[in-house]
Amino acid sequence: MLAVSACTTGSGGSFSLSVSADLERADDEADDGNADAKPTEEEDADVLAELTIESDPDDASVYLNGDFVGTTPVTVSDLSAGRYRIEISADGYHTVFHQLFYDGGEQSAFFELDEITGFLDVNVSPLEADVSVDGERLSPGRNEVAVGRRTVRVRLFGYEEQTTEVVIRENLTVQVSLALAPAAYRIAELRVHRRVVNPESPGLLGRARANFWVSAPGTTTLTISAVVGGQLRPVRTI
Repeated sequence: MLAVSACTTGSGGSFSLSVSADLERADDEADDGNADAKPTEEEDADVLAELTIESDPDDASVYLNGDFVGTTPVTVSDLSAGRYRIEISADGYHTVFHQLFYDGGEQSAFFELDEITGFLDVNVSPLEADVSVDGERLSPGRNEVAVGRRTVRVRLFGYEEQTTEVVIRENLTVQVSLALAPAAYRIAELRVHRRVVNPESPGLLGRARANFWVSAPGTTTLTISAVVGGQLRPVRTI
């Protein structure tokens, strides 16, 4: 509010003017008028400015506009709103290139990388043999396999196991032929869980469990011995 007063001197040729204002009230009104236009610091703090990037597989390298920002999953903070060029790469996978518009708030993006593969054509004899590549079971014939150096393993009970290494390249086919030879009967990895037992005992003391590995069908003789008259003598044969 302004107050204006004026007066003239006795000669009538000059005058003076005084102005006063209620500054405190004017400031309050100005604050009320701008309350909706300016957010408070607390309101600004509630808005997260970060971009989270995830991928399958994890640990892929992420670049924003050519700058490395970490490996997935990664969160980048204090980014300005705008368009960004994203590059995501991982060994054994096709690199992903993507244009993303970041709106300046809390935002996330997920990318699935395609594995780089070739083909492995396996022919085995006998046909019922088990085929695996790096521990993953495959069917005989043509299989899609990740690129790189791989170990092929072929086995079947009653036959000698065979392994070979191959190098798989993108979109190319590697052929492998393996014929298993019959295995001689043998026993290995014998383990007895209780070495001393009493065969006459009907309880646990009269029992023992033996585990072993055999290479092919065959027969085995298990002999149980006991100390008789100070000497170790066989008492039962299975």
